[in-house]
Amino acid sequence: MAGASPLTTRADTFNYLVLWEDYTDLDVFRVGDVYYYSSSTFAFSPGAPVLKSYDLINWTSVSHSIPTLNFGSQYDLNGSRAYVKGVWASTLRYRKSTDTFYWMECISGGQTYIWTASSTNAGANNGEVLNWDWKARGTIPRCYYDNGLLIDDDDTMYMVYGSTKIMVAQLSKDSLSEVKTQQILVDSIAGPLSNAGNAHHGGIVDTKDGKWYYVAFLDSYPGGRISVVAPLTWSADGWPSVVRVDNEWGKFYPMPVKTSKTVPPPTGLDTFKGSSLSAEWGWNHNPDTSRFSLLGGSGGLRLRTATVTNDLFSARNTLTHRILGPKSSETFRLDISKMSDGDCAGAILFRDVAAYIGMHKEGGNAKLVMVNNLNLNSDWTTNSTGSVAATGPTIAASSTDLWLSVQSDITPAFGTSTSRASTFWYSTDGNTFTQLGATFLMTNTWQFFTGYRFGVLNFATKALGGKITLKSFELKALQFRASKDCQFWLVVGAIATRKFK
Repeated sequence: MAGASPLTTRADTFNYLVLWEDYTDLDVFRVGDVYYYSSSTFAFSPGAPVLKSYDLINWTSVSHSIPTLNFGSQYDLNGSRAYVKGVWASTLRYRKSTDTFYWMECISGGQTYIWTASSTNAGANNGEVLNWDWKARGTIPRCYYDNGLLIDDDDTMYMVYGSTKIMVAQLSKDSLSEVKTQQILVDSIAGPLSNAGNAHHGGIVDTKDGKWYYVAFLDSYPGGRISVVAPLTWSADGWPSVVRVDNEWGKFYPMPVKTSKTVPPPTGLDTFKGSSLSAEWGWNHNPDTSRFSLLGGSGGLRLRTATVTNDLFSARNTLTHRILGPKSSETFRLDISKMSDGDCAGAILFRDVAAYIGMHKEGGNAKLVMVNNLNLNSDWTTNSTGSVAATGPTIAASSTDLWLSVQSDITPAFGTSTSRASTFWYSTDGNTFTQLGATFLMTNTWQFFTGYRFGVLNFATKALGGKITLKSFELKALQFRASKDCQFWLVVGAIATRKFK
């Protein structure tokens, strides 16, 4: 359930908006035939997802470099919180001599953390990895901010990092310490930077046949920041530049790689039949692992209440999934029969300004509600715990099947006065859905960094003991009518091209 957005590719060409999910602050590289991609996750856990692709255009999540955020107790959301902190722009590389993937990042302006996955056989298997076993290896007492790891031809490891000044440091053979004093690599760059544009925080990568591509992201709130790809050319003095069409990014380019290898599509049904959650999922902060379990057999994810609170932003074990752009829906199928008095459970549109549809258990009754106006202050403390905006019909508290759905339009609106809309729906049979409450308008601000996510919540306001079962999750791309497809891409292309000029 991951990959490229709908309409990204057509025959032998691709549209430069390739990964319409919020995988931001990326690093990208190739091992054999496989391209790998690492992304920031802030306080979501596990952290630093690893994606793979065979053609640079279609991607799927395969692992996380950080199984648990080991940066301090605030990442457990157990009396303290770490919103907008955590995993920012990081680096990931494969070192053939040790058969090891190295992930490194400066956490929230402090020291640099190191995680590795060894014995992957990636070098011997043309880039393929069947088993990821990530281990925390230690820290370096320096902030390698917005870093990039270079493993040179002689196997020496260098870290390039910085913001207004670009620095370089040589690392020890085991990568766990700094060998040489940092050196200023660049403190100013002369050149025509006035049209540098807004495609940023990315990297460049080569194909096996020697072509080069720029992979970066575009600010595209409310959905977050989406990935873009364009071919590169090199000047005589060794500087890369994006291949342009009529002095702009081309709306379509030839496919980087022609291959029969594929990755799973982004849409589909998850019935939670595996031994672990798939790599698309992320908890809000570290979860309480004693309060959830995969049921095996016929599938299902059991979620026991983990926190007693009236504040969603303080509740542990909210499970989230990225939204697929430009429009998509998520549908959770829930068994609510084991909820306890005072419990709140449902499907949420999660960010610093949030809303949800769900059940409030009151005594022996279960009330179907749409709740909005949940929001955080600018210092990430809770400003509002929300208010009931609409109440639905009576739902049997013993119900073992309730479908809750959210439909969202995350067409880029960053920097405009336009507000994109989401709606909330419910069904008791899985076929006929009814909207509950008014349209919810999402915020376009960037300060929370991550975009909106779909999610499932379950917390207690009185006492622990209740539970729900998430039977399935389905992600669908909401299709446009054929007559509007071209118009839509013209609008998005115009927005993106203006950003890229």
